Amino acid sequence: MSQPDGGSAFPYIPRASSGNLDIRKQTPGMSLRDWMAGMALQGFVTIPEKLMGVMHTNHNTNLAEAAAELAYAFADAMLAQREIQP
Repeated sequence: MSQPDGGSAFPYIPRASSGNLDIRKQTPGMSLRDWMAGMALQGFVTIPEKLMGVMHTNHNTNLAEAAAELAYAFADAMLAQREIQP
């Protein structure tokens, strides 16, 4: 089973001066879930009327919160789909 957040989307392991990977300085980068939500958010802001519908359905008055909620819902659905074996 994979990690709930999809694991690291863009991990970074710098090379030491010797050319070997320096694991001590590894940074995980953003999670795959965060990356997917960000990609979904890019599409949502191009169609604000859809976000207005989400705001109305969820009784939310903050456009940014509605967009973030919807973006993470899409990201969670994409991560769940990855778990389904063909």
